[in-house]
Formats: sequence, C-alpha cells, structure tokens
Amino acid sequence: MPTIRLFELMIATLLAVIALHFAPRKLGLPPAVALIAGGALLAFLPGLVLKAVAAGRAELIRLHRAGDIDEETLHELERDLDLEELGAISAMA
Repeated sequence: MPTIRLFELMIATLLAVIALHFAPRKLGLPPAVALIAGGALLAFLPGLVLKAVAAGRAELIRLHRAGDIDEETLHELERDLDLEELGAISAMA
C-alpha cells in the first residue's frame, strides 16, 4: 500500500473516531451504542488490519534502507507488526 493510501486510511480512521464520539451526544444515545456500532462496522472489514500491517512493513523496510532506523528498531517494530497480524488473522477465523 502506498504511503499516501496509508495516510488517507489514518485520516479516515480519525474521522470515524470523531464521528463515533460526537454522534451519540447529538442523537441522545449512550456512548456505548456508538462503540458497538463502530465495532460491528469493523467486523465487515476484516482485511483492513492486514492491509495496514502490510503497509507498515513496507514503510519499515523503506525507513531501514534509507538509514532512518537501525537494525534493532527494525526488528522490534517487525515483532509488533507480527503480533498485530496474528491477532487479525485469529480474529478472522
């Protein structure tokens, strides 16, 4: 996933969080209703996390090749991405 697409995904996620925060107040509903609705929407997009992890991996490799992060940092962040990927895969099963 290109960096610009990842940025767009992050902006869309931020807007969704803001909407989930303010929508229940406007509608006079408890905040838990919005969180449940948001979780239900994410359930329909199971591959979204895997795409974000793949984009993160590509960016890590780019940063390492450019010399912006060292070997140890690369491996630590790769481990974090591995855990996210495993969690997403197990959630899809």
